[in-house]
Amino acid sequence: MTRTNRIGSYTRRTCLVAMAVGLAVLAAAPVAAQANVSQLTDRSADDLLNEVETTLFPDDFVATFRMTTERPGRRTTEMLMDNYHLEGSGTFMEVQEPQRSRGMRFLQKGNDLWMYNPRSGSRRAIRLSPRDSFQGSVFSNNDVSDPNYSDDYTARHAGTETIEHPYYGEVTAARIEANASHDEAAYGRIVMWVTLTDTGRVMPLRFDYYSRSGLLFKRMTLEDMGQLAGAERPRLMRMESLEEEGAVTTVRIESMEARDDMPARMFNQQELTR
Repeated sequence: MTRTNRIGSYTRRTCLVAMAVGLAVLAAAPVAAQANVSQLTDRSADDLLNEVETTLFPDDFVATFRMTTERPGRRTTEMLMDNYHLEGSGTFMEVQEPQRSRGMRFLQKGNDLWMYNPRSGSRRAIRLSPRDSFQGSVFSNNDVSDPNYSDDYTARHAGTETIEHPYYGEVTAARIEANASHDEAAYGRIVMWVTLTDTGRVMPLRFDYYSRSGLLFKRMTLEDMGQLAGAERPRLMRMESLEEEGAVTTVRIESMEARDDMPARMFNQQELTR
């Protein structure tokens, strides 16, 4: 064999090896379990809604969230919050940054959300609407304070769909349609795309939010899956406004710990206005 033929043969073998390696890497990617997504459609949609909640957050937890909001032509805003949630008691949040908002507190109990600003000069908490924007972000007050969708929505299966996802790439997902079960729910309908991880864990990928009139006006993508509080969870939530072009808020979960030792007194208005 001539030197030229040897080089050509070596090059072809190298290309074939590279292709094989590439295919092996793709086969080992996190989407490997997507072929089993049919398992999701065999299960109750309401059960899947409960599992979505379990994947996003433990029943009881302490976490630190960093919220960043970008809007065209406006200054980017950032807020760091400590978040405490105790199942059956509610959610208590306290702002750590920026300095001008430090000490601002929020309390969610049932369908009520209250805010107290110690710099206001008043000892009274203000009741907030769950549908309103949380501190000028694309997230609503309800999005930030209430992690339990099953309290407000009933779910049904809506088929499967292949979507493009920032973390998983092209992935086949089950569509779950969650419809408001009472008038106080923040949205008329939420459509969720969920898949299975290679460990069989139900993983939410994207949520579309509809008003009661049927208008699709927000979209949240769940990204950067990794370990939080002992399980694989999305560590980044990206909420995009479909009404205001370019308006995006991200919530980065900087830390999370499963804890059930929080005192119940944390979750009352006396603690809120202390």
